[in-house]
Amino acid sequence: MMKTVIFDMDGVLIDSEVIYLKSLQKYLKTLDIEEDLQTLSCLVGMNAKDITQKLQNTYHLHHIPMEELMEKQDLYFDEELKETILTPMPHLITYLKYLKEKDMTIVLASSSDMHWINTVLDGIHVREYFDIIISGENLKHSKPDPEIFYLAAKQAGCKHDECMVIEDSVNGIKAGKAADMYVIGYKGSIIQQDTSKADKEIYNFCELYT
Repeated sequence: MMKTVIFDMDGVLIDSEVIYLKSLQKYLKTLDIEEDLQTLSCLVGMNAKDITQKLQNTYHLHHIPMEELMEKQDLYFDEELKETILTPMPHLITYLKYLKEKDMTIVLASSSDMHWINTVLDGIHVREYFDIIISGENLKHSKPDPEIFYLAAKQAGCKHDECMVIEDSVNGIKAGKAADMYVIGYKGSIIQQDTSKADKEIYNFCELYT
C-alpha cells in the first residue's frame, strides 16, 4: 500500500529543464560549442557539481575552473529565467489536493539547490502541500544514485515499497528503481526523455487520479 508520493521538481512540478538547457546552450556557444537541447538533456536530474564535471569531461573544459563554470551557468540561467513566468504543470495542484485528501505523505526530492527549490515552490504557490522538502545539494551522491530517495523514505517514516516516485529523467528513474520504489515516468515536459524504465508512464497528472 502506497503511503508516500515523492516528486522530483524540475520537469515535474514546472517545465524548468528546458529553461536551464536553453541557458546552457547559450553559454556553451560562447565557448564555441554548438549543441542541441536533446543531446544536453542527458544532464537532467544531476546536481550542479556533477553536471559541471560532465561538461568538463565531455567538452574538454578542464582549463576552466569548476567554480567559474558553475557561476557562468547560474548567470545564464538567471538571465533566461527573467524572460520566463513560472507556472505549475497542468493539473498538478489538483493532484496535490487529491493526495492531501487521501492523507498521503508528500515529499519533494530534488537535486537542485535549496535556493532554486524555494523560488519554485513560492513562485507556483505549492509549498503548503509538501510535508518534506529535500535538496540534493548537500548529499554525497546525485541521481542516478538512490541516496536522495533513501533519505526521503527515512524522513517519511515508511518502507521503500510504500513509496511512489514521480520522475521525468533517465537519472531520476534509475535512482527510484534502485531504491526499490514504484516509479512513474512523467512525460509532460517539453524536453522528452527516455522514461521506458519506469513502472508506468503518464503524460498528465489526471492519469493518476481519474
